[in-house]
Amino acid sequence: GLHVGCLPEDVTDPNYIAVREMVRRIADHAAKNGQTFALETGQEHAEALRSFLIDVNRENVGINFDPANMILMGFSQGAALTYSLVALYNLERYGLKPSRIIAMSGYLPRDILQTLSERRLEGLKAFLSHGQLDDLIPSIALGEAQERLSAQGVAVTSSIYHVGHGIASDTPADIRAWLAGA
Repeated sequence: GLHVGCLPEDVTDPNYIAVREMVRRIADHAAKNGQTFALETGQEHAEALRSFLIDVNRENVGINFDPANMILMGFSQGAALTYSLVALYNLERYGLKPSRIIAMSGYLPRDILQTLSERRLEGLKAFLSHGQLDDLIPSIALGEAQERLSAQGVAVTSSIYHVGHGIASDTPADIRAWLAGA
């Protein structure tokens, strides 16, 4: 596997072409030895990466999933599930080590609080967001999650947005900025 850097989105960009040709040459060499060439992903969107793989056009090129770079993300009940996975399961036992979690407009399920209080989660980073006008899950849930996760060693960043139970238009950009700096 190899991290080839961030791919330019413009397929006519000379850097894109150079990376594509380099990947093809390495893949062709690997194919002669019956090997697969696995790329590590950068900041590309899934569709850009998919298009690049199609453009490379080599059967033995794929994506290397790095379980130490895994990000768990959820909205509402998905955020509750994210919290539960981190609190209840030793994911490393399954070869997974989430480095970050993103929980949007979620809550800490009551039945995980005791187990969470007994777990140390140093090294984990969290981005929590919530709508201050949320009438389904009150925004106080963000404060509770921030307090409890921080107490267990999680580096928490949080944002409250002027929305209801949903994802504010600023949230994706804020998450991208957090990921770039995290």
